[in-house]
Amino acid sequence: MKRPITKERATFSINKDLLKEFSLLCQKTGMPKSSFIELLMRESLNSADQLFKTDDTLASAMVLLSKQLDEVIVVGYGVQKKRDLSGAVSSVKSRDITAIPTTNALEALQGKVAGLDLTASSGKAGADLSFTIRGERSLKASNAPLILVDGIDYGTTLDINPSDIESIEVLKDASSTAIYGTRGANGIIIVTTKKGKAGKSKVSLNAFASINMISSYPSIMNGAEYAQLKREAYRDQTTNEYLPDEQVFTVAQELEYVREGVSTDYRDLMMSNGFNQNYELSITGGTEKTQHSISLGYRGENGLFKNDNYKRLKDRKSVV
Repeated sequence: MKRPITKERATFSINKDLLKEFSLLCQKTGMPKSSFIELLMRESLNSADQLFKTDDTLASAMVLLSKQLDEVIVVGYGVQKKRDLSGAVSSVKSRDITAIPTTNALEALQGKVAGLDLTASSGKAGADLSFTIRGERSLKASNAPLILVDGIDYGTTLDINPSDIESIEVLKDASSTAIYGTRGANGIIIVTTKKGKAGKSKVSLNAFASINMISSYPSIMNGAEYAQLKREAYRDQTTNEYLPDEQVFTVAQELEYVREGVSTDYRDLMMSNGFNQNYELSITGGTEKTQHSISLGYRGENGLFKNDNYKRLKDRKSVV
C-alpha cells in the first residue's frame, strides 16, 4: 500500500497471531472497543500528527506502535500509561522459596516482601501463621490476605509443599487488587505451582531435619533452695534465730517433702527440645501432549512441650 494514511480517511486495528507478528489493516469505518491494541492506536491517532501528514508507509506506523506499547501497561480494569502506574507487586521465585529450609512456604517470604507482617499464631506445633500485607484494617473482621493457588481461591492459609511452588506474587495496593473486588481488600497472594514438562520422568527429593530449643531458661530454685528461702522469711529479726520447720512449713505434706529432700523439676517434666522433619518427593514428566506432576510430602513436628506433636501428610497430582 503506497497511499498515505490520513487521520480523516482511516482508522486502524491490530491482528496479533501466536508468533507475535503484527499486520496493520486499513479500515474505513468503525473500530471494535474490545481490542486493547485498538485502544492504543486510537491514542496514537491523536498524538502522531506528523505521521499522518507524510507519505510514510504502514511499516512506519508499526514502528510508532511499538513505541506506544512500551509506554502503556494493562491493569485489571483498563489501560494506564507507565508513568502513571503506581502498582505495588512483589514476586518470589522457586529458588528463593526453597533456599530456606521451612515447612511453610509463607515463611520464605519474610525479608523478601516489603510490608509483610508474619507471625506465628501460637507456640504450638504446627500452628498457623498470622500475616498481613496492608496492615490492620479492621478491628473485628479478618485482616488476612486472599490466597489464590493456580487461580483457585485457597482461603487464608497455605499448606502446599514449598518445593511444589513455581512462584509467588504478592499484590499489595488497590490498583493491583481491584479486579478481585472486596475479597482483595487485604491484599492478594498469587501462588503458581509447578507443572510437568515433556521428556523423561524426573524424580526429586527434598528433605531436612532441625532441632528447636530454648536458648536460655530463667534461674529456678530447687527444693532445698526454696526451703531455705522460706526459713529466711520466717527468721526472727530480733534474735536472728530460725523458727522450727513445723512453724514454717504448716502443710504436712510440704514438711514431709522438706525432711525427705524431695525436689521436683517441673520445667523438665513439661518441656524438652523440639524436633522437626520434612520430606518432599516429586515425580514430573510426560509427552508433548500430556504432562504430569505428582508429589508427596510428610511433615512431623515435636514442640517444646512434651506430647505437643503435629504430623501432616500431603499429596498433589496435576495432569495437563
